[in-house]
Amino acid sequence: MCTLRSSLELITLTMLCLLLLSCGGGGSSSSSDSTSNVNQAAKATAPLSYNRHTKSLIDSRCVTCHNSNGRASFALSNYAQVFAKKSAMVYVLETGVMPIPGFATLTPTERQLLLQWLEEGAAEGEVANNLPATPYNYYGHTKTIIERKCSHCHSPGEIAPFSLTNYDSVYAVRAAVSHQISSRAMPPWPPTDHYRALKNNRGLTDEERAMLMSWLNAGAPRGEPDDYMPPAIAKPDIDYNITVAINEPFTPTSRPDEYRCLMIDWPLDRTVFINAVNVIPDAKAQVHHVFAVVVDPKDVPVFEAADGADGKPGFSCWGAPSPEGALVPPRTLTVWAPGISPGPLPDGTGVRIDPGSKIAMQMHYNTINSEPEPDQSSIQMRYVDTVERAAITLFFLDVGWYPSGGMPIAADDPSVTVQYTSNLAWSIPFSGGDKIGLGLNQPFALHSVFMHQHVLGKANSLELIRADGTEIMLVDIRDWDFDWQDEYVFEEEIIVQPDDQFRLTCTWDNSASNQQFINGKQIEPQYVEFGEGTLDEMCVSYFYVTHVAEQYDGTIASIPPSVAFYQPLHLQRFNPGAYVPIELVLNAFKLQEPNTSYAAHGHLNAVESETPVHNHRTGHYHIYLDDNDDSGEHLTRWEPSTFYLLPDDIASGQHRLRVSLRNDAHEAIGVENQVIFVVNDSSADARSSTESLIDVADWKIQSASQDSLASHRPQNYHCPDNAWYEEDGALEVETGYCNYLSLSQASKAPISTGDDIHLVLWHGQLRFEEPTEAHIAVSAGGTVVWEDFIEIPSSGGVYDVTVPSAVSAQAGDSLEFHLHNHGYNTWTLLTLEVVHR
Repeated sequence: MCTLRSSLELITLTMLCLLLLSCGGGGSSSSSDSTSNVNQAAKATAPLSYNRHTKSLIDSRCVTCHNSNGRASFALSNYAQVFAKKSAMVYVLETGVMPIPGFATLTPTERQLLLQWLEEGAAEGEVANNLPATPYNYYGHTKTIIERKCSHCHSPGEIAPFSLTNYDSVYAVRAAVSHQISSRAMPPWPPTDHYRALKNNRGLTDEERAMLMSWLNAGAPRGEPDDYMPPAIAKPDIDYNITVAINEPFTPTSRPDEYRCLMIDWPLDRTVFINAVNVIPDAKAQVHHVFAVVVDPKDVPVFEAADGADGKPGFSCWGAPSPEGALVPPRTLTVWAPGISPGPLPDGTGVRIDPGSKIAMQMHYNTINSEPEPDQSSIQMRYVDTVERAAITLFFLDVGWYPSGGMPIAADDPSVTVQYTSNLAWSIPFSGGDKIGLGLNQPFALHSVFMHQHVLGKANSLELIRADGTEIMLVDIRDWDFDWQDEYVFEEEIIVQPDDQFRLTCTWDNSASNQQFINGKQIEPQYVEFGEGTLDEMCVSYFYVTHVAEQYDGTIASIPPSVAFYQPLHLQRFNPGAYVPIELVLNAFKLQEPNTSYAAHGHLNAVESETPVHNHRTGHYHIYLDDNDDSGEHLTRWEPSTFYLLPDDIASGQHRLRVSLRNDAHEAIGVENQVIFVVNDSSADARSSTESLIDVADWKIQSASQDSLASHRPQNYHCPDNAWYEEDGALEVETGYCNYLSLSQASKAPISTGDDIHLVLWHGQLRFEEPTEAHIAVSAGGTVVWEDFIEIPSSGGVYDVTVPSAVSAQAGDSLEFHLHNHGYNTWTLLTLEVVHR
């Protein structure tokens, strides 16, 4: 019999459990189980247990809120606490109410593993005590990093959902911290590093990330308080001489996110220039970011008409900080997000404000971790009467995207890309270039860029293309997050010539799993176009520019070619004989296959009678292992992504990979980078727990009747035997001859639910005459154990993936490899193995 009290307790428990497994950090939410046939998983041969299978998931996704000091009313920090709430966990997992919008979710495999473990009785299992050693501890090493990069947001009353202000608070959520750092979700810094240097970089360096992960993986040892050295955080000493606040307090009413433009009256009666800005958020726990713009007197009536039209201060402004439908070029004053340091605008520059102007503050309020409260944020500014160079904001986008059908994003399409390449001739007069003495056919100085898409955004980038063809990446965001958009200020201004062009690229994911939540329900995918509404999309960049400095002599500063490692990570661990994923970040240098008129792999043939003309910004690269000698043994490649095979007899300890760019005459052009990583010589016991699932010589082509993914087969199917073959122990596929590949063989080892499937593969540049996608999948016993959809076009990519298996299969069961591709591309499957747990 259910009493009123027990009903209320159940409701309360259920609401609290909405947070369960959803507090692992911010990010795009997804509740769609995209992996087909996951729910057909058979029971494991050996029972799942807390200590061996589910503890890491619960620690990384739940304990952020469910700990002794967390926001939830009960803890899930140990087995006894989890076991006591197992019925509530089953309910939350089965109903799919997780995650609440704004938090990361479980993968379908992870969800299935948790449910199966709970349904089997939630066994505890033996404790696996195999923590690696680390030279680092909290007080002596990691506390200073956390204070500089994390505690600003993760403090009481700030925007983050939990604190990281002392050892106990960090230790309680150490698994969640590890998850967010290893996935690069935190600290929030979307741009890819190693291109043009940017100010106010909130991200971790490779060394900081390696130190934190080593410390966390070893159990986060405390150390001695006397070893602590406070971080040197330099705060700018600025004499702000005016402070203005939002005209009226505003309390958010839409949850969990609301985007509201609130007005600030400008009090001065003369023209001034703002050269330093500091946003002071009022309700800190709900102010997620701020985009402040100057509204010129001629545009003030448009904003005044919108202000308060719905009975509340300000007006809704989801996209640009202007009334919906109003084409008002914003003049950026500042952008603020948690972690951004206040300070002066680029040296010698300032934003002009005339009498009768106003300031519009686009406020992003997020109340997922706090109750709504009145906010009246303010801005500190320093104004001066003159500056060396006044600045304006230039729009950069394709005006052809505005009309109906100009930027179509089809429903259910997971990868839609648009690209626009042009100079700024049209934007300079439209955006007020005459105000700063900037006319057509004149060079200008670019100081910063602001990238902008809406919530379906997946990635964007901005490149500068010099008149000589040199391509320079300015900002590259590979994982766009609307909640962390920002203005990116270059360490050094860039002089743009009249003949230079910019290339803006935006990609969206309009699939079912990437939709917004409205009134607690995720909406269905729908056709989307360019627009300022909540359900519209944009692809826009704003440039903060001035005329060139007086001392500019008219020369074009040469930006030298550069290269850096994106993968592997600093001090990443590998076994002897392992494939190391190589992914490079290159700038002002284009990779291409070595000239076939040269000797082997592009070495110049010295006996040629005529020396060809060489481009010093095109070529290939060499990878060396522990070798400074350029004539030593090396790997030669001309794709940005590949793998490097470590020797089987390599010694344990630190080793060094070195990359050297070579122009098309094979000359070293003086650009090198290196990464240090640790080779882990695993024990015999650890080695014996890993078994290969395949023999590359045993793959056999499948007919449609044998193919468990036959529904993916194209009607015009073609795949001759010579399109796939063994090379150096790996499966090579040439998709220019094979548009759909379905191979099978008998599994060489058993798979149990909860085992890890380890897969290593790579692909070259993906090209086709029109945008599309590739599909790759691995199935065991007819059930998909891993799959991915990859957009085309795209650069080369490497996969070194370890995923828990949600299926069980016997040795001898059918193992399938599927590849559905478009265009002349190459794929290599290197490793497919099971790691028994």
